[in-house]
Amino acid sequence: MDAFLEKLLHEFQTPFGNSVLIFSLILLIILLAPIVLNRFKIPGIIGLILSGMLIGPYGLFLIQKNSAVDLFSTIGLLYIMFIAGLELDLRDLVGQTRVYAMAGTFGVLAPVALGWGLGWLAGLDNQTAMFLGLTLGATSVSISAQTLMEIKMLRSRVGLGLLGAAVFDDILVIL
Repeated sequence: MDAFLEKLLHEFQTPFGNSVLIFSLILLIILLAPIVLNRFKIPGIIGLILSGMLIGPYGLFLIQKNSAVDLFSTIGLLYIMFIAGLELDLRDLVGQTRVYAMAGTFGVLAPVALGWGLGWLAGLDNQTAMFLGLTLGATSVSISAQTLMEIKMLRSRVGLGLLGAAVFDDILVIL
């Protein structure tokens, strides 16, 4: 038994073993965090975000950023977007494009202007201050969609409005 454990520990010291260990830790956390927070009526996506902040490179340093973590995070993001896409009928979004465009535009202008202004006041050059403003103007459609799915509001009028505005907001910031 000791030889088995010694061999197992040795395997985790390789890049592949380290990636397996990281992947296992991430899977454990993404399975437990939503369960714990759902007991308190908090959307599970909040638990995932907080868990990532806690164990990531800016928290307890349990998981360092590397190509395996990048790959897993990209797969997770694609999964959330895929599931949200399956839940959403684009015909539901078509009728209110003017409302989404207005909400998305104002949802971009205020944070971009405030971020740019704060950057300029802090002494940043114009390009860096504008980058700060654009960063603050971007939303996360995947987070919005996941939260709306969890509280079963994705197909409601409010849910479609929020999602439509978030999509327009992101497109506007990218442009």
